[in-house]
Amino acid sequence: MVSKNFILIQTTSFASIYINEMADVILIKYNEGCVINLDIAKEANETALKLIKKYKVKLFISDNTAKYLTSTIEARKFLSNNNSLKQMKAHAIITKELPVRLLVNSFIKFSKPIIPFKSFNTIDKALKWLYSF
Repeated sequence: MVSKNFILIQTTSFASIYINEMADVILIKYNEGCVINLDIAKEANETALKLIKKYKVKLFISDNTAKYLTSTIEARKFLSNNNSLKQMKAHAIITKELPVRLLVNSFIKFSKPIIPFKSFNTIDKALKWLYSF
């Protein structure tokens, strides 16, 4: 469930995308069963670039709480260093399930994204961290 402070602005084949009321944070909620492969990662990058340009947003949240969500090694490598990340200040990831949390923490530790990334279990905690940038 997305926080009531976020408004749906776009849907894609892999996610629903929201912006908060203050228009300074984008939230990407991945669909259930989504396999984030290199093609989806590239589409997500292009979508993020368009949103950054349109809304002047620098803070992002990925909601990875969907069931059966996974990603490929190629996608994780691409997502750690791409054009949209170079436009962001920080990126928070919401996780609930232990396997997803382990995958996200492995991504952060081993892929070494070019901007600060951190995993949280609630949107409120993620927002508090993001607003420190």
